[in-house]
Amino acid sequence: MRSKDALIAGAVAVLAFGTVFTGLSVIRGEFRDNTVDMYRDYDSGEPDGRDFALPDSGNDPAPASPATGPEVPLADGAYVLQPAHSLKCLAGAEVDGRVLLVQRTCLLGGKAPVQPETMPMIQLTETGGGTYLVQLAGAPELCMTVDYGIGEEGRLVGQQECNPGLYHQRYILKAVDKPVAGGFQIRPEHSELCLTVPKSSTKSGVSLVQSECKKNAANQEFMVDPAIV
Repeated sequence: MRSKDALIAGAVAVLAFGTVFTGLSVIRGEFRDNTVDMYRDYDSGEPDGRDFALPDSGNDPAPASPATGPEVPLADGAYVLQPAHSLKCLAGAEVDGRVLLVQRTCLLGGKAPVQPETMPMIQLTETGGGTYLVQLAGAPELCMTVDYGIGEEGRLVGQQECNPGLYHQRYILKAVDKPVAGGFQIRPEHSELCLTVPKSSTKSGVSLVQSECKKNAANQEFMVDPAIV
């Protein structure tokens, strides 16, 4: 009888130990899984943005290079800006009762040779954040402004009272070497699109707009030369 009782007791003990071991394994597995997924958004299957890092392994990859900020390639001053495709000059022109940024013949009257001091001038003023205000010479209180601060393509650029805090009055000058060496793209900071002469027109009086930046686009590249004052 005692031998039978001992066998039963032993079997119960083995069964109990197996149950506890299995339970611990399940708990350990759940803990492991939850450690990996504790910051996962289960609706999307993606991390939910909270800061979570595994312990330092000692073999972390080298940090990524810092993002390059806006370029500051030019000193403040008066410049002549010419679209690379037309070599006309950027200037202001009254259109429908307001002044817009347009391209036009550099010397009104068409006399040759062109005298640099008679060409229309654009004042560039660095804002301190690697961006520039763009102003027509002779209008120090007014800045060229993308209409309504909207980021979509096709918006015109007109004069408005200067406010350096407005992103749609600040422009990044990005140096480019194609299709013409030594030029710049002019990118409104709020949209990071490019100032563009529509359809690569060479006609005088065409208003500039902002549009998607493209590689090697001469109608988005501007030659920038110091004005003779």
